[in-house]
This record gives sequence, C-alpha cells and structure tokens, in this order.
Amino acid sequence: MGVSRLLTWSVLYWQQKYFVVGLIARTWNDITPEPYAGSAVLSFLIGIVAPFAVNRFISRQTAKDWALKGSTDDLAKLLHSAMKRELPVSISLDTRKFYIAYILRSPNLDPEEKNIVILPLASGYRDKTALTFRFTTDYTPAYKAKPEHITEEDFQIVIPVSSVKSAHIFDPKVYADAFSKKQTGNRFEDSFDDD
Repeated sequence: MGVSRLLTWSVLYWQQKYFVVGLIARTWNDITPEPYAGSAVLSFLIGIVAPFAVNRFISRQTAKDWALKGSTDDLAKLLHSAMKRELPVSISLDTRKFYIAYILRSPNLDPEEKNIVILPLASGYRDKTALTFRFTTDYTPAYKAKPEHITEEDFQIVIPVSSVKSAHIFDPKVYADAFSKKQTGNRFEDSFDDD
C-alpha cells in the first residue's frame, strides 16, 4: 500500500505541472470522491502487475534459493544444496531400499511438487537388523555402455518425498575408508574407488 500511496501523492504533485495528469486526477475525483480510493485501486493494479515484472528479473532458481533459505524443510534444503554443489547423496526409502545418486531436481516448497528426480550411481537395500548398506546394483557400467539412442534422462528415477526416510551427502572416499570395510558381504566395496 505504501508504493501506491506514493504514486497517488505524485499524481497530486504532477497534476499542477502537466495538464494530462491534472485531467486524469479531476476525472478520477469525479468518478469516486472517496478518500484513498486511488491508493486502493493502485494497490490492486500493482498486485496484479508486480509478480510478472519481478519474475522477468529473478530466475526460478534464485527464487527457490531465497524460499529455501527461510524454510524449515531440512530435507529440501539438503537435496537442493547437493544438487547445486553436484554432490552425490544417499537416499534411504521406507522400503529399506537406498540409492546413491546425483539430484537432478529437488523438491521446492510447493505442496503440489513433492518428488525428487535422481540419477542413480548405485542402489541396494539396508540390512534388516544392522541397517548397513547392501549394494545390489551399480549403474555406472550402464552409463558407460549405453547405446546412442539412450540419454541420461532415460536413467532418471522419480521418488516421492513421502517415501524418503533419510538422506545425507555421500562421499565415496569417506564411505570406502570409514564404513565399507566394517561391513561384510558388501559386493560394491570397491565400486567407488577413484579411477
């Protein structure tokens, strides 16, 4: 309302200098002599036009960054950060299945958009009692041997946020050095070694 009030006052100032502005002001006063009606109408018009004007200068990604900065949705913040920094994450689902993957699209704060899109590196399941990783699928050979008609998008997986039990940044070197040697029967123990 403050911006519209300033515009209304500027009309009062400019009507003395410019005939057209004065004509508009007099016509408006004839139509509606109510005080502050001009401010109310200008507020309404600014409310309609402002989002389109602002969106021309602020990208969707910047708006998402700003929205997540003030959010309490820690999962969305983590996934968004991993996507921006291009770091793999470990995502455990309510079925005990897990993925080690890159985030291609993280959820935003829109309640309608509650999916995560990932590009998996590996997957498996968590042991029923110890909840340790049991790798079953390494996707990296498929990426290297993919036919020309298949793109990376053909490998993406969409996961509903409601299925996610936990997520964290996954560093292959830290996992290999600190955790995988403690697990027995881990087929993909060396899958993440640096080439």
